[in-house]
Amino acid sequence: NALLALAECFEFAPDKMADLDLSTVVESILNRAACEKKFLRDAADHALAKLAAYVPTARVLTALTSVAGSKNSKLCVAGCNGTVWMDMACFSLLVK
Repeated sequence: NALLALAECFEFAPDKMADLDLSTVVESILNRAACEKKFLRDAADHALAKLAAYVPTARVLTALTSVAGSKNSKLCVAGCNGTVWMDMACFSLLVK
């Protein structure tokens, strides 16, 4: 599954992933997170959590918040979840 592969890339190669423009990747993951099929939603949520934990960059945050004005409520929730995970990841770095 491509979503699981992306999650592993985020976890094990965060420096290389941070150098890339991930806006289209984030958009695709968010679309899968808003999908009707539960297994795709779960895989996308897993990828978003890994992205937020290991690649917390301003570009990723911008991509996550880009769906805030969407008429698709599931897409908005997916973007919100990603930003919350990112906030939690950044906070845990500050606490350490």
